[in-house]
Amino acid sequence: MARGLAPALSFLLDDTIGTQYRDVVLTWAPTIPERARHRGFDQAEVLARELAYRSGQPVRRLLRRLPGEHQTGRNRLERAQGVYFGAVGPVPGVVVVLDDVVTTGSTLAAAATVLCEAGAHSVFGLALAATPDRSQM
Repeated sequence: MARGLAPALSFLLDDTIGTQYRDVVLTWAPTIPERARHRGFDQAEVLARELAYRSGQPVRRLLRRLPGEHQTGRNRLERAQGVYFGAVGPVPGVVVVLDDVVTTGSTLAAAATVLCEAGAHSVFGLALAATPDRSQM
């Protein structure tokens, strides 16, 4: 499925970074380890690696998920308070973080905060899908 979606993600990546950013590194917002073990893979990592292959941009693990609850089934307030990451290795200046689904933006915000604290000067989020905010309907 990631191969089929990579062209669309590649267009989104081009729209996000354009030609003004150089030395961009792709990474992903890792899922909790239990979830990755259950599935046998981390879906955001698969997307990031496929996008890297398609776009020619480098991909590196820059984040590790710290202990906490997974987001599935949690309400918006709980989601805003439950995602924790740590930076892994040296962090480049411009990073694009891939996630599979954005619901509140909390995961991408937590990732951006950690990456900026570790040295990134620009962090962009890119997601395959977004969950509609039912409170706005």
